[in-house]
Amino acid sequence: IVERLLKQVWPSGHILTLEDSQIKVKRRSGEQAEIVWNQHVNALAWHFEIRKVRTRVPRGWYCVALQLNQDDESLALYTLIKPDEAQALPLWQHFEQLISRKRPPRKAGDDGPTLKEVTAQEQLWIAEKERWEVGLEMTPEDFAALLQVLAKRDLHWLSRAAST
Repeated sequence: IVERLLKQVWPSGHILTLEDSQIKVKRRSGEQAEIVWNQHVNALAWHFEIRKVRTRVPRGWYCVALQLNQDDESLALYTLIKPDEAQALPLWQHFEQLISRKRPPRKAGDDGPTLKEVTAQEQLWIAEKERWEVGLEMTPEDFAALLQVLAKRDLHWLSRAAST
C-alpha cells in the first residue's frame, strides 16, 4: 500500500511518449532516448516468474520485459502481470523464458536447464541487468498497447523463442 501511495505522490519523473514515427523517453535527469521506427530496430523479449512475495507483486506473476535497441540507444521496458494475461499479450511468442541463474546447470537425470541453455541466455541476462537498473515499468494495459503498436512494425526479434 505504501509503495502504491508513494508512486502517486512521488512519480518516477520519466516520460514515455509513443508516436507514429518513434518512441521517446525523457528521464528525470533530463537525459533523452529515442527509437525511430523507420530505421532498423532490434528487439529482445523475455519473461520470468516472480518466485518471492513482493510488496505489490504476488508470487507467480510474471515480469515481462522488452529491450529495444537502435544504434547506441537502448530502452528497457517492462510490466508485472498475471501469467494468463501475459500469455494473451500481442507478440507473446517472442518472449523467451529467462532461466534462473541460481539453479546450476543440469547433470544426468536432472530436469534443470543444460549448460548450453544457460550459456545461450547470456544476452538476455545482460538485458535483464539493464531492466533492473534503468528499466521503465509500465502498467499491463500500457505495455499491451505498446506491443500492439510494435506488432505493426518491422522489428528484428533477437529472441530464440520466435524461431522455434
